[in-house]
Amino acid sequence: MLTMSDEFVDYLLRHLRWSITIAVIIVVLIVGFVWWNFIWQSPQHIFSDMLTNSLDTNSVTKQLIASTNSQSINQIVRLEMGSTNAAEWLVTVSQSNTSVTSDSIGTPTTGYIRYTSIAIHPSTVSKAAEFKSLVNVWGKDDGKTDVSLGTLFNKTLLDILNAPLPPIGNITGSERQSLVSYDLNQNVFTVNYAQVKSANFEGQNVYIYPVAVHLGPYVRMMQSFAHSLGITDLESYNPDQFSTLAPVELNISVNKLSHEMVEVSYPANGFIQTYSDWGLLKSVPIPSKTIPTTILEARIQSLQ
Repeated sequence: MLTMSDEFVDYLLRHLRWSITIAVIIVVLIVGFVWWNFIWQSPQHIFSDMLTNSLDTNSVTKQLIASTNSQSINQIVRLEMGSTNAAEWLVTVSQSNTSVTSDSIGTPTTGYIRYTSIAIHPSTVSKAAEFKSLVNVWGKDDGKTDVSLGTLFNKTLLDILNAPLPPIGNITGSERQSLVSYDLNQNVFTVNYAQVKSANFEGQNVYIYPVAVHLGPYVRMMQSFAHSLGITDLESYNPDQFSTLAPVELNISVNKLSHEMVEVSYPANGFIQTYSDWGLLKSVPIPSKTIPTTILEARIQSLQ
């Protein structure tokens, strides 16, 4: 008398092709599950993939909010790399009863600025109409006022003034592989994986990585990154001078699904910058009607 297990084996033998197909599907599902959860979605792979993705994007939006007892700053930066190479900075500075919003655009060769909002102190309300006449008037860099305006695009790409951040750009595959390999081999960004935490950031499931940035190899890596973009701004820095400095401690949050950076915090100086709209196809509009920045700034100064 056949047992139930014997009947099952006999059934499988009589339907061998079907049985093999089912077995292969089960194995593929198991392997896929293991690969997805323990390799692709591992904290180590996600962090490494984030470094790669950050060098393979044509756009990103960064936001920084900072405040002191007397002043607050809200800074939104849009970086575009591709058909249009440009960076747009929308900055609102508020102090007492005065608030000014400026819109700056940098390209590889020049820069532009306008004021989109000027809210002034009540004591100068009589000049409100005159200030209003300057709103949305584009000034084009003439090299005689704000010297940083002409290098705004390069400054946005390198983005090392506030914290030693992972580079963001759109470079070739070989350059990308070389840069990420250097990052990992030289421990530019050293992650304490034992302290990695899962969290929810604005509806996104993220890993928060505690990272120590070693400044000597970081500067050397950023010089290589700048060189791949044809930028020479960092050539005067000597990486060896930074090698003796203590590592900078950052917290880097990365989306678990997209493997994209969503926030970097630098607790030692209160710096927090968020990232969104990776790869969004929205070109930065380059102004066509402008006046020299010298004239624009002179008009503003005359009203103060």
